[in-house]
Amino acid sequence: MKAAIMLVCTFMLCLPALSEPLFGGAGETDQNLDTPEGQIWKREVFRRIEDHAPRLNLGNARAKVEFRVDRSGRIYDFKVHRANDAQALIIASIMSSITLPPPPRSAAAGCCWLSMNVTFH
Repeated sequence: MKAAIMLVCTFMLCLPALSEPLFGGAGETDQNLDTPEGQIWKREVFRRIEDHAPRLNLGNARAKVEFRVDRSGRIYDFKVHRANDAQALIIASIMSSITLPPPPRSAAAGCCWLSMNVTFH
């Protein structure tokens, strides 16, 4: 019986963690991005971040990330709210390594700020 339990446990550990994407939906955005051009850009930004996020099983939690995008499409400032250290580290690595499309010309001259909800499963 012990051998069967150990075999099942070993098998389960070898399987990839079943989880869902980390990033789920848009939050608040800069008012200058309410144009059709801005809406298209926001959808592309959120899609790229979701595609770049790993699928990990880090327990159940929700966090919010706020970030600023400069005119070249780089994220240069971000804040993570309501996350533990491991979750904040995952979000920080994603946000610091991704390149986004440049914001539309109708956006503010200095930057655009966005926020996303992150759900860990």
